[in-house]
Amino acid sequence: MSHQATTVAETIPASPAMTLQNLAIDRPTGAWLALVAITLITWLWGRQEVAGAVLVLPALLFALVKGQLLVDHFMEARHAALFWRLLLGSYLVVVTAGIAAAFLIP
Repeated sequence: MSHQATTVAETIPASPAMTLQNLAIDRPTGAWLALVAITLITWLWGRQEVAGAVLVLPALLFALVKGQLLVDHFMEARHAALFWRLLLGSYLVVVTAGIAAAFLIP
């Protein structure tokens, strides 16, 4: 009686989670990863020896981008009517511009 050696790959069936197609990142996860990355960049930027507009303006820009990501991906506004998308986007821009103006006006 002859026994053939079997490999681990032959004895363990491949699970669907182990295929390359399943490693693709879905939209909410990608948005979440972008939010985490922007948060880390902002945190690192804030730890630098910079102050004033050099610190605040990029932080506000990052906050605007994060707000838009939240609106589009977690509030599902990308599927909403154009009116609501423009309203929420305009709100983000107006609030960000107001904060920037209040900071820059002496």
